Amino acid sequence: MGTNHKVADGSSKPSGPQVHPKAYELKEGESKFTFKHIYTEYSRFHADNSNIIIHCIFVPLILFSMFGLAPYFPKLNPIKIHSDGSFEFGAFDPFTESKDGNVIVSVTHIQWFFASFVYLWCDLLCGVLTSAMGVSVCIASSWVQSQDTVEGSPLFGIAYNFLLTVFIVGWSSQFFGHGVYERRAPALLTNFFFMYIGPFFVVFEELRYLFNYKDEEVSALQNTIEADIAFYRQDRGYPQRDGINVVLNNKKAM
Repeated sequence: MGTNHKVADGSSKPSGPQVHPKAYELKEGESKFTFKHIYTEYSRFHADNSNIIIHCIFVPLILFSMFGLAPYFPKLNPIKIHSDGSFEFGAFDPFTESKDGNVIVSVTHIQWFFASFVYLWCDLLCGVLTSAMGVSVCIASSWVQSQDTVEGSPLFGIAYNFLLTVFIVGWSSQFFGHGVYERRAPALLTNFFFMYIGPFFVVFEELRYLFNYKDEEVSALQNTIEADIAFYRQDRGYPQRDGINVVLNNKKAM
């Protein structure tokens, strides 16, 4: 997942090609909606293995909580699709208006619908699996909501509090991971669009870890990613990442 290299005694030492600090920029004429750009842009904020693991655990849970919480806020449910196929816009309560075959569409559903096209465009396999993950957590969150009125269920009367807790813990983990391990703010604070790339990144990292998926393509991008990280850390006076062979003013920074 990451590029840290450890020696036998547990200390770090530089290895691999030299990295010269340089901020990443999209080349003129290149599309933003390519696997190369999205992976590079996102990975420069997610290079540490510990932070990647945190994301793999909590990003799906954040998505789960977002699907689960939206129905509790009518203004986040702007579309009602009637059983005859007609629809209307407004602010709907799914718990009272999802009757007679009506379907309430939340903002989260809409966002996920459009994000799925980006996932599929960037990488078909990863896009299909990421979209499937979204459907799975949406179904799971609906089940949690249904347990709120089931007497004897562990979630009876507390489904909303449970989902809210997952939401808060999930987002807290993101800021913890970035602050402690990356020393860099989450990518979404630079570009809000990258909130939707998180699930794609998580699925891709798992595919890469388990099956070496696109390993050669990612390895070719690694120097560009590390150069951007080195530039960011040099600019802010932070120590460079362990095990990365960074060259600053003709001197190696370890």
